[in-house]
Amino acid sequence: MKTLVFINGPMGVGKTAVCRELLERLQPGAWLDGDWCWMMRPFSVTEETKAMVLDNITALLSRFLQSPALDYVLFSWVMH
Repeated sequence: MKTLVFINGPMGVGKTAVCRELLERLQPGAWLDGDWCWMMRPFSVTEETKAMVLDNITALLSRFLQSPALDYVLFSWVMH
């Protein structure tokens, strides 16, 4: 059975550090940091970029969750 773990919290509380540690302990696993999907220059938050980022996150999480090679999927982001 696959486990999806959400790591949520405000900026600077240690989500990245927690996910790094969890990824070492929860194997076979994958980690998607929602912030990675916003890595673009220039950084611009518009309705179009929001839709693109959410679509990318949905696609990546879906592929990780469908993979028979993974038992754990970690997702970290500042979620509202």
